[in-house]
Amino acid sequence: MSIINAVRSKKNKFGNFKQNASDKKPTKSPKIHDLSVLKDYIHKVCNFMKLDDEKIKELQPKGYSDFRRYQYVVDWFIPTTVGYVDEPTWVYIIESAVEWVADSWGAVQPNGDWRLEAFELTVEDRMKTKNAFVGKDENGRIQTTEISEQNTYLVLGLQYVDINGERDLVYDMGRPTTRREQFDPKLMKQLMANAAQNQPSDGESQKLIAEQAAKIAEQDKALESLRTEQTKMTAMMAELLKEMKQETSKSSSRSKK
Repeated sequence: MSIINAVRSKKNKFGNFKQNASDKKPTKSPKIHDLSVLKDYIHKVCNFMKLDDEKIKELQPKGYSDFRRYQYVVDWFIPTTVGYVDEPTWVYIIESAVEWVADSWGAVQPNGDWRLEAFELTVEDRMKTKNAFVGKDENGRIQTTEISEQNTYLVLGLQYVDINGERDLVYDMGRPTTRREQFDPKLMKQLMANAAQNQPSDGESQKLIAEQAAKIAEQDKALESLRTEQTKMTAMMAELLKEMKQETSKSSSRSKK
């Protein structure tokens, strides 16, 4: 007989220890007290709801890699989750979170069909700091102390993809529109590819550099000749001004006589 059963089988003044009837079955599912079980259910539910590989292969010829994506993070406070939810409730919570993100973003971008493409799960510790009242000093001023508490969260990162391959809607005065003048990633990618093809080779680059150097030398030579002409003009103007001053002085001296 085990220790527990041996103790319970002993009689005391209050009578025998009575256990719950073993023939009864629980009417509720047991709570989950293991964090690893919570994580396992997240992986199972997300893998079940995730876009399957066959669908991805089907979308590859349509430019699947360029389809727009949307990312979101959901988290749960572990101390208020472990031991508080049973398996059916936890599965419902995960499904609701995944569907809520898709529906919420689908309301912003309703031209797409948003499906879960990938997910990431981790456990994250966060520090929460607050000031606590500890009393008053001799002058009656309130004294506080800083208390830091570590909180642990179960963090789920979700990535969705629009399998319709549509462009982002732009809202103009509250109305969604798909104006063509907006940035198009596919067009930009094509332009970048064409620009790379149109770049000159090394020989052509050297030829262009030599031509530009010759043009610069010609411009420098022309500028130098202009500077020389300007210097000559400045000297001539100085001589003219000198002669005009001399004539003016002679005229004034004659008028005095």
